[in-house]
Amino acid sequence: MKNIFNTHNFFWGIGLILLVNMGVFFYVNTRPIHWLMDENPSYYFFWSADGIHKVTLHSGFNQSDLLKPLISRYNDGAFRLRQFSYFIEMISFKFWQFFEVGYFRNYTLIILHLVNVLLLGLLIYRLFKNSDMAWFAGLLMLNTGVSLTTLLFPCRLGKILVMTLFLGNFLLMVWSNIRLDKLGGLRLSVIFTVLLMSFLTDESFFFLFFIYLFYLYLYQGKEVFFSRRLWKYLGITCLGLVIFAAIAYAFSENAVCSIRSWQGDYLNKFLLYFRSPQTLWDFIRAFFYFFLRRNFGYWDLSLLGVFAFISFLFVLWMASKSRIALKEKYFCMGLIMMVVLKGFLMPHMRLHPFIMPQDAFFPTMLFFSYYYVYPDCLILILCLSVWLTGFVTNKKRLIVLLCGASVMSVSNMAHWKDNLSDTMAFHHLNLPVRVQVIEDVTIAREFIKIKRLRPVYLSFPSGDDKVVDGRLGDDKTWPIYPAYLLTMLLPSFEKQEAITSLENVCPQAIMGSGNELLKANFFLDVRRHSFYNLGVIKHEYGLKEFVPSVIKEKTPIPEMTVTVLKTCLIFFVKGQSDLILTMNDQKAYLKQVYGSSYQMFKIDMTKREGDYKIRAHLEIHPGHGNHEVYLVGPFLL
Repeated sequence: MKNIFNTHNFFWGIGLILLVNMGVFFYVNTRPIHWLMDENPSYYFFWSADGIHKVTLHSGFNQSDLLKPLISRYNDGAFRLRQFSYFIEMISFKFWQFFEVGYFRNYTLIILHLVNVLLLGLLIYRLFKNSDMAWFAGLLMLNTGVSLTTLLFPCRLGKILVMTLFLGNFLLMVWSNIRLDKLGGLRLSVIFTVLLMSFLTDESFFFLFFIYLFYLYLYQGKEVFFSRRLWKYLGITCLGLVIFAAIAYAFSENAVCSIRSWQGDYLNKFLLYFRSPQTLWDFIRAFFYFFLRRNFGYWDLSLLGVFAFISFLFVLWMASKSRIALKEKYFCMGLIMMVVLKGFLMPHMRLHPFIMPQDAFFPTMLFFSYYYVYPDCLILILCLSVWLTGFVTNKKRLIVLLCGASVMSVSNMAHWKDNLSDTMAFHHLNLPVRVQVIEDVTIAREFIKIKRLRPVYLSFPSGDDKVVDGRLGDDKTWPIYPAYLLTMLLPSFEKQEAITSLENVCPQAIMGSGNELLKANFFLDVRRHSFYNLGVIKHEYGLKEFVPSVIKEKTPIPEMTVTVLKTCLIFFVKGQSDLILTMNDQKAYLKQVYGSSYQMFKIDMTKREGDYKIRAHLEIHPGHGNHEVYLVGPFLL
């Protein structure tokens, strides 16, 4: 048995465990993502706008972009201190947009998470000089339920970024064995600058900040809190926070009313929550049944779920046998207390169906399976790793511990769909139409990449307006296709590799309304996945360009006589309208439903065998509220 844990076999075992955990991470993060929260493309639209109040789009940067993270009314619609988070989101989106990456998978989230895993391991090593626990913490955090679910459900950066700043700043504080108030001026300036950025990233840092204070009190003594030098730096940091808060407040729409109503509602709810014993029960079941169960192996009655539960219990048993110093015990208790206080004092603003049980009373964030509980999970892993330092003192125990973490990781991988199910249901992202939009945008992107097909006209449901603003509203007519296509394929539109009827992209607006087909070589119906070579029509009719007919009222198109040598009738209509196509004595009722985008109609003629001549007659009836409808064609081919 001893030979199993000799140096040679130990390194092979560690290598195999690393390979398994990296394989889990790679497998999950290469799954196709067919969903995107509506909030994200709304932000992408804002980041791409030419100005604060404009909806003409651009890639890259201009001067107005620097103001956007400060204007919270266009971001959250209320007074929020997330300016640094918004800034990083904007920078990262514009970076990936430059590479024309379909932004369904958030690569910035993946990178930040990997950085957090590395920083967590380094922090434990620097704090307690225990490389074994650094490996354990990193591997366990790499593939927790919330980590995989958050990366599979691309959302905001705040909760992940705030942990990057928290861990990085913690490392700066403890990198050397020098008391905080004795550090050099440059290093202190960096620490307090990062502190300010953390406060401006996410509200959860107001709880994480107390971990710093508790650590300093335990390990550097209360004398550090009486340093005038530190109070000076802290005062400057607070001044900076007040300045940013004032700017965010000034740019908040109806800030005074919204803050007062929010505060009143929040306080009333809190009084209600803490008068009811149901609050405690909701917190307990949220922590144990939802948070722990879904993040440390997804326990259920499946074989992997059972083994993951056993592995978690075994890790807890190992922690109970660990002998650590009193300071470490107090530190761990402080970490647990932070998670508890945050769970109680920072609930979500309302109950969420699907995500929370139907009988839930207290909307603690611990009910969530993604994003919101990322900081809590990382802090608990930090706590667990510190507590295990006194037990994992040899290779055998380390291998067993890492194997337990690997079982939990594999179980999280096997249950990733279950972990996402409540999130998908709440955001209505599991509807077939939502999946289709993602697939359609992906197909359009791949089509544009083929040089011989460019420029290609993209036809899609785009609403009745010539310009869309991409803002997320309460109505169900939110222009989801334009929001996705315009922001994710914006460089292609700017370079005229793709053409759209919407006038959000400057070069296209110059052509004039209705003339979008002038320069297109191919026509792609994004929704129906059908395309047509416009050069065939131009060659057949000897056309240099397509000139649309403008229809302002019910208009009959001159009758055409079609011979059997012609196989199809093709025409393009822009503007919602009803169409009546009469072929001999048979009528076909058609509808233009794409609005301001050209929709192609292709009528097959070969099915009418025996008719040597067909009389075709087309009528167009502009829809209600439509003043102009554009027609290109008809063409007999």
